[in-house]
Amino acid sequence: AFQSVQSQNLAGLVHTFDGLWVPRYQRGAAHIPSNLSNHSWGSAIDLNAGTNPFGGQPSSDNINLWNLVFKNYGFFWGVDFSNPARSDPQHFEVIP
Repeated sequence: AFQSVQSQNLAGLVHTFDGLWVPRYQRGAAHIPSNLSNHSWGSAIDLNAGTNPFGGQPSSDNINLWNLVFKNYGFFWGVDFSNPARSDPQHFEVIP
């Protein structure tokens, strides 16, 4: 996916890289091994967190990253337009 970002000259859309591997549980989940976050496995990344906070609206940069790259590579995006309070527009993860 990042090779595609580079080859499409979209690197300017990535202003900050805000996390990949973080051993933690899913937000709001019980602390049992089956509820580990995908960040625990290095299969989730956070991009442009400052302009894409949890519960906030996605920035145009992250919308473009989603539409032009990440959805084409089998990623899930943390945006939930039906429940914006639960959206995490900085969050992209590989679907296992």
